[in-house]
Amino acid sequence: MQKYIKDVFLFSFIFMLCGCERVHTKVDFELQCEHLFNPLGVSLDSVRFNWSLPDEVGIGDDSVCVFLSEKKEAVECFEQSALYKTLAPLSVSTLYEKPDLMPGVTYFWCLKTGHFVSEIASFTTAFSLDGASWISDGKDCNDKSSSYYKKIVYVKPGLSHAYIVLASAGLHEIRVNDEKIGSHCLDPMFTRFDKRILSVTHEITTALREGENEVKVQLGNGWYNLQSVAVWNFDKAAWRGRPAFLSKLILEYEDGTRDEVVTDDSWTTADSPIVFNSIYTAEHYDARKKAENLSGKPVKVTDSPTKLICSQMVQPIRVTDTIFCSRMDKLNDSLYVFTFPKNIAGVTCLNLKGKEGTVVRLKHGELLNESGTVNTGNIDYHYRPIDDSDPFQEDIVILSGTQDTFSPKFNYKGFQYVEVSASSPIVLTKNNLVA
Repeated sequence: MQKYIKDVFLFSFIFMLCGCERVHTKVDFELQCEHLFNPLGVSLDSVRFNWSLPDEVGIGDDSVCVFLSEKKEAVECFEQSALYKTLAPLSVSTLYEKPDLMPGVTYFWCLKTGHFVSEIASFTTAFSLDGASWISDGKDCNDKSSSYYKKIVYVKPGLSHAYIVLASAGLHEIRVNDEKIGSHCLDPMFTRFDKRILSVTHEITTALREGENEVKVQLGNGWYNLQSVAVWNFDKAAWRGRPAFLSKLILEYEDGTRDEVVTDDSWTTADSPIVFNSIYTAEHYDARKKAENLSGKPVKVTDSPTKLICSQMVQPIRVTDTIFCSRMDKLNDSLYVFTFPKNIAGVTCLNLKGKEGTVVRLKHGELLNESGTVNTGNIDYHYRPIDDSDPFQEDIVILSGTQDTFSPKFNYKGFQYVEVSASSPIVLTKNNLVA
């Protein structure tokens, strides 16, 4: 009898340890929060859980149980100690209710219905931007250039997680130790900027190293400071101003401590090789101004350009494909036309070595003239240029005399054909330009 009791006790103990795996069948519910997979920077006032119903689920099941916790282990075994447990309709979404979530915390969650359980997903709530100041380079909003902003950040031993959250009036690109952060392009999305600006959050743990790190932000005009003139009058928008941003870096350590680095007057700013940028028309780049040493000058702390900052919870714009030229026609020794297999919305990347000071123009379009040159007549009829300094869909690059690589950061175009012309003879092959 005693042996029987021992065997039952041993079996029960093993069952408690392994029960999560033995009695439940894992299926893929494609869990999303705010319609994104494992998002960062989720706003505290609206947390929506979404999922897809697998084929195996649905017969005899009319509800799901949602488990949520800061501890992944609590979710894995459906502990009653999980922060949040609720029944929801078997439909495909539910809104999170109390208890209140904390800012800047990663939460884990999963679903259970009948004997089916989902994969475990996560989301990280938005970090507070308290303490950060809006900064700019202090230039007039009619200045056509793009500036860099830099801060040296010291990382102590034992870093466990690091994040950067950034809101910008205008477009931004973030680099840490010269590594581009994220695959996003043209962030943030368009809003009525004087009423609402979107913030973007990235995890940057792997980009940082122990000791000194260079954090660099570059700003572009975007729709916030559109200088090109067209029938929509964005050049007269009430919100127009010189691009600015505010940001916070969060450094979390294994011992539970946290450091924060915010935008303030300790940041520096410097000119970049981008001497003109318009999201509507093109980008102009002077490769002779490549900034290797950004000692810079002090930034200007400025007033907030907006009333509200919200988390950007949408799929980002990003590069989805690289397309190679299918044909190149040489019209003369300083004029080439590249043909791509299809019409796209995107950018081109030019790799070229030529005489210093040579001006190269890349005119993008969807049609060709009878002469074989690019025709933009079907896409520029809303454009109202005031002079010839801002040609439509025509990037301008001034060569440095060394190997130059150029691809627009703060612009995109619609095109299938690219006309490349130069102020002096150049030698190109199909490999010099990709889309």
